[in-house]
Amino acid sequence: MKIMSGVSVTTLLVSLVVGVSPAAAAPQRTERPFRIAAECTTEPTDRGVRKSCDSDVTSFPAPAGFWIDQSSVKGEYTSAAGSENSINITYDGLVPVIANVPQTALPTIINVSVHARSPKGLSPRRGWSKAIVTGTMFSLS
Repeated sequence: MKIMSGVSVTTLLVSLVVGVSPAAAAPQRTERPFRIAAECTTEPTDRGVRKSCDSDVTSFPAPAGFWIDQSSVKGEYTSAAGSENSINITYDGLVPVIANVPQTALPTIINVSVHARSPKGLSPRRGWSKAIVTGTMFSLS
């Protein structure tokens, strides 16, 4: 079976189920940006013993009918210090884009947290991670 150039599999499936041409079946994509901030600061290193911190997890649920576009998600540090820093991103709330087709499931919730560890050595300095995670959520109509 030859697949038409420039036509997504989702569009072909919808056109087959509904019985219309792929061009008429193409759903309209609506996008909305999101932005999540996270930060944590450690206690100072104490006589060579480093301290760690983890921010609270911030969960952002997309509105009903929207999914998180994982390919658009980017995490950037606005400020960081110490011997370890990380941005942690996980996804939950998988919902099929095409009803009753679990293989098309995409996340509707994004979870963000950051981690930091104070510097190595004997100097009493703190570590911190401050980050922004941005991305896009989308709906199809």
